[in-house]
Amino acid sequence: GLQNHRLGVRFSPPVQNKIMRKLREVITKSIHEVLYHVSWPTYEELQSNAILVLIASLIFAVAIGLIDWGFRNMTQWFYHMF
Repeated sequence: GLQNHRLGVRFSPPVQNKIMRKLREVITKSIHEVLYHVSWPTYEELQSNAILVLIASLIFAVAIGLIDWGFRNMTQWFYHMF
């Protein structure tokens, strides 16, 4: 019946109805927000932003790779000294 097996909590029907009503309201408001209030980027904006992210990611990957290479060489040099 009312037993929530995962939480071990019992909800009465009025509480269940209130929870479902609030959930339905949140979902309805979210859909309305996405459909009527979100300003979606144009295809050109999306494309230029995607290229910008790709370039920034590549620069970041190269920087991290160089740092990793430097640390690897420094630690190998250090351990070969002893």
